[in-house]
Amino acid sequence: MEGTFCPGDYLVIAPLASALEALRPGDVAVFKRGGEHGPSHLIAHRVVAVQPDGALLQGDSSNPYAPERVQADRIIGLVTEFERNGQRYRVARGKRGRLHAWRIRVRLTARGYLSHRFRGVYDAIKRWGIVRRIWRPRVVSLRVRGQNEIILKYLAGHRVVARWYPDRRCWECRKPYDLVLSPPGQNA
Repeated sequence: MEGTFCPGDYLVIAPLASALEALRPGDVAVFKRGGEHGPSHLIAHRVVAVQPDGALLQGDSSNPYAPERVQADRIIGLVTEFERNGQRYRVARGKRGRLHAWRIRVRLTARGYLSHRFRGVYDAIKRWGIVRRIWRPRVVSLRVRGQNEIILKYLAGHRVVARWYPDRRCWECRKPYDLVLSPPGQNA
């Protein structure tokens, strides 16, 4: 449900007495996946269609041609609200929910197309260092001790924009910060 929910959001779930009566396309349902011989997980997906024995569910950023069939007894409830940073928001349901999911898919498809189309231009700008000369974001480095290693995190505001794992010599950086940041020991 990338695009609708973010990691760390709290979901408010309304339990369903009779799962199929209350479900309608566009709602966000929570269901149990797995659990017979392995661990079970709770998953939130949008309802695509309601069927006599269950529903077709799919994540907002998932492949639109591969909805998941879920039996009625595995559906736990409907997500009515979510809480992010202390603020509560209503979840779009019904037609508004379907429109919301469509907009997310269009945005992700466009982003993928544009990033593929302009990758060469982006790489050239990165190599030439043009952006580094004009944009200097306020980035703070923070040294964090993990379970088995030390990690250097780079923050812009409250957002982690890059990570450096010195033991593995591994550098992870979000776009567009990769245009101005580089691993320690390289030209910055």
